[in-house]
Amino acid sequence: MRWPRENSRLRPDGRTLRWKLLRLADDHQGALPILIEWSSDSPHPAADAPSGCHLVRFEVLSPNQADLRQAWEVLGLDVAIASGDRPQLRARIAGPKGVLELSS
Repeated sequence: MRWPRENSRLRPDGRTLRWKLLRLADDHQGALPILIEWSSDSPHPAADAPSGCHLVRFEVLSPNQADLRQAWEVLGLDVAIASGDRPQLRARIAGPKGVLELSS
């Protein structure tokens, strides 16, 4: 693991968001998450984000499903893992204007 790094940004309303990021030394070529810890003195961006969208599906693809599944389990996270030619993240988000498919 790499040491947590402090970050911040100023929102248009003048409030400052503060958080720490932790990147894993071996992120399985981008198939593992970057961990975020929001500062207790900072508003969480989800608190006043526009509503109406929701995550329908999230999955991770990898040519080596077993190793990747084990890494996610070590992190204590349950995620769908499928076979793929290369490591990839996929998400399906539904909102008022329809469904959006995203992939890395």
